[in-house]
This record gives sequence, C-alpha cells and structure tokens, in this order.
Amino acid sequence: MDKISSLVFLLFACLVSFDIVFATTIQYEKPRCVTMQKDVCDNVPYNETLFPNLFGHVDFAEAQKAYMEFMPLIKIKCSSQLEQFLCFLYFPVCTVLENPIPVCRAYCEEAVTDSCRNFLERVNMRPKQFECERYPMDGLCVNKDNTISKQSGNDNERTTSYQNIFSNVIYEDTLGESVEEDIKVDLFLLVSNGAKLQLLDISAPNKMDTITLYSRLPHFTTIDYYKPSNYIFWASNVDSNIYRGTLKLESLRDVRPIVKTGIASVETIAVDWHLRVLFWTEIMPEPRIRTSSLSGRQITTVLSEGLRNPISLTLDPLEGKLFWIDRPGDVFNEKASIETYSIVTNTHSSILNVSITRNIKDGGRPGNLVADVMDKKLYFIDARSEALYSINYDGSDFRELISKDGYFSEPWSLVVHGGMVIWTDSLSLFWANKTTGEDILSLKTFDSSPPRNIKVYGARDRTIGKIAYDRNSLDKKWQELSSKENMEDKDYDPENYYDYEEYVESNKNSGKDQNKKSSANYRSLSMILYIVTLVLILV
Repeated sequence: MDKISSLVFLLFACLVSFDIVFATTIQYEKPRCVTMQKDVCDNVPYNETLFPNLFGHVDFAEAQKAYMEFMPLIKIKCSSQLEQFLCFLYFPVCTVLENPIPVCRAYCEEAVTDSCRNFLERVNMRPKQFECERYPMDGLCVNKDNTISKQSGNDNERTTSYQNIFSNVIYEDTLGESVEEDIKVDLFLLVSNGAKLQLLDISAPNKMDTITLYSRLPHFTTIDYYKPSNYIFWASNVDSNIYRGTLKLESLRDVRPIVKTGIASVETIAVDWHLRVLFWTEIMPEPRIRTSSLSGRQITTVLSEGLRNPISLTLDPLEGKLFWIDRPGDVFNEKASIETYSIVTNTHSSILNVSITRNIKDGGRPGNLVADVMDKKLYFIDARSEALYSINYDGSDFRELISKDGYFSEPWSLVVHGGMVIWTDSLSLFWANKTTGEDILSLKTFDSSPPRNIKVYGARDRTIGKIAYDRNSLDKKWQELSSKENMEDKDYDPENYYDYEEYVESNKNSGKDQNKKSSANYRSLSMILYIVTLVLILV
C-alpha cells in the first residue's frame, strides 16, 4: 500500500476513534429492534439488530457509517473473521434483553490478527474496538462460532444458537430432548419469588442465571408484563394497589401505583397485549373482573354478576377471551368451575364444572389456569386430585395429562411455552410435553422459596396467529381504553411515584445537552483532521 493509501486509511481510522470517544455521551434512547438491511452484514445468523448498540449508535445509518470506516482494513484481508466480528459489534443481535450482547474476548483475539495490528501500527492507529481486554472472558457474550456463551468458561460450557435462545417468537413447535445431557431449554421467565421480582435465564436443567429486578414486593404477588413498552405489572391480595415499573438496564425504574382499588383485594392480573389493556380480578368486598388502560386510566367493571370467587385469570388476546377459575367459599370448598367471558360478544359462560365431572377423581380444588394461545386449549392443576388437565376453549377434549405423585403437592404457578407446559411445585420448577404429559423434567431445584408466580418473558405481541376479531367492531369503551391518550403517562402526579428516580429525567436532559456539545466538537475535530490529511496527501 502506497503513502497516499495509508494516509487515506488513517483518515478513516481516526474518524472511527472519534466516533468511539463521543459515543460515551449519547442521548438517551429507548432500546428497539430494527430489521437488518440486506446490503450490510448479510453474513450474520439473525435478521434483527438492537439499537442503541454498544457504541451508542441509535439507528442503522449511524452504525453503518461507523462500520464502513473499517472497510479498507476488511478489503486488505488481514483477517478472515474481521468482517463478521465488526458486524457483531455494530449490529448486535436483537434479544429479549435490553442490553446489546458483547463479543467474547477470545473471539476478538482471533479476529484481530497480528497482520491487522501490524498494519494499524504502520498508520499509527489503535482503535478501541480492537482492544480485546474490553470484552468479557465468559458469561453472556458472542463466540467466534456464532454461538452465545452463557456460563463461565470450562470444558463443559454450554452454548446455544441465536435462532434457539434469542428468538422473538416465543411459541415454537419443536420439543427439547428428554435426555438431560442433550437438552437446551432456551427459556426466560419473569417470576415473583418472596419479596423479589426476578428474571430467570434458564440455559439447561438446574442451570440458571438470575437477575433481580426489584426487591420490595409484597408476598403472594401476581405479575404480568407488556413487552413493547417494557412495562411490568404486579399486585398483591394484601395491598390495594396495582403497580407498574419499566424495565431498563436490568432493573425496574419509574415504579408507581397505577390503580388504587381502595379496600378491594386484587387476586390476579393479566395483560391483553393486543388490545393494550390490563385486566384483574377482585374478591373483596365484592367479586368482580375489572379493566383499565395500561396507565391505569378509565377503570371499568367488566363483569360482576354471577361471580363467586374469581381467581387465576388468564386470557387469549387473539380471540378476545378471558378465562378464570370460580369457586365459592373457603379453600376447602369442593365446588369450582372454569368460566369464560368474550369481550367481542360481551357474553359470560361456564366451560367446565370441575366439582361434578367424573373425569377428575376426588377433584374440585383447581388453583392454576393458563390459556395456550396457539392451540386454543386451557391447562389447569387441581390440588385436591394432584393432577394436570387440559381442555379446549369450548369444553371439549377433556384430558388428564399427569397424575403422578410428587409433582403437584404444592403447585404455585403454571405457564405454556412452545410444546411444553411448565409449573412450580414445592421446591422445583418442572416441565412436560403439553400434548402427552410425558418427558417430565426438573428444570431447577430451589434451596428455598420457589417462584410463586411465573410468566414466560418474550415478545408475545409477535406471537404467530391471526386476530379473530376487528378491534373497530368492539364496544366504544374498548377503543377508548386502548387509545393512544390512555397509554400516555403525562398526567401522572409525581407524588405517586413509589420510590424511583427523578434523576432519570434529569439525566435525559443533561445527556441531550452534552450530546449537542459533543456533536459540535465532533464536527470541528473531523474538519481539522480532514484538512490536515489533505495537506499531507498534497505534500
């Protein structure tokens, strides 16, 4: 390479270094997924990238500009892995996490070869992107073989492909192997565990990464979430409020009560991620099902007539249907039924009378119910008969799936994920084939306090399936509840903030001011560098 080419490359590399310096004072941007463009980095094994990226670039054009600065280095082919390494840096895979996943240090050391470093030394450049000590040695990072490392480095380290663990569609048809050594779980669970709200990243049986998001929950808390806005909701039957927090950088911010029910006791909450409304059941002082917008506005009673003790609320947003268990009196009362309500037709009906069905031996105390949105089935656990059952939405095809001793002695929560049904009992987290009830596996054994309430955490608004109704055909109240105005938080009284950060807003504002200054400095330094380089070339 001649002197002029070297100087031109120096200009490229210097601009990159400035890009890194000023990315440290980026403007606050909400994490979001963007479709990869076909003309850039078409060698990565995923089709969505996350912004802001590791360097603070907030959109594809900005990241692409920084990436292209390295094109001269890529073209001299100093490393066979450099191009993809840079793609992983500037266009990280979009996952259920808010933070971009960095590359592993070993990958950097292999991609940035001595040949590349020698060339950079010749033009007196040491870009920070190539300082491999900046990247993690193990943990959650991208390996050189296009897999994601999830455990500390050792000979038995487990890795998994992008397509399996970080799919934005949480419902899949493939089933894991029943052999523990071969299984890949690929599961994120949002759980309430005692006084803590946690995110469990389960990579293999009895292996789990736990992130505590919040640590001051009331006990016996019901939870749910709305992924597009990173909202997490919870309530407790010992409190009269429904709370909402926003998941940012592995913690909950802006935690506040959005619904104050007075003396009412909230039993269960459920988010309709299509209609964008919140549902909950109340038991005291009167049994009823209520709703509001996701910001707590326009509280409305959906149903009260004919209810006795509505618990374990679940729903199918694609069908516009709510389901719950209704049982009267104390916990030992054997009369119980599974009920449904349609927001499309405004009708309430009973699906199954658990107390009198002959298919449930010694049953009558169901306490856990979940809707399988993809297969249009309901699953529930009956604590009296200690068994797991399934039934269609219309009450047909009733089946007993599992009735083995030891799996439902103390059931707490139940969810469906792909081809599996997952539940917590005693000190363990189990799963089994949702069709046959076979392939039972203990995913995790807890030393104490297993999760009381669990939800599969993912972008469920992208669930494969067609909406069975037209939103515009619903009653006016549903259209108002899901309106843009009712989604906004601008009317909140700051005194209602539960305990979190006024500094978030101040940081946003100061970040904007600092970003303006940084942008001005960047333009000035870039112009100076450009002029100096031209002078050197002409000389």
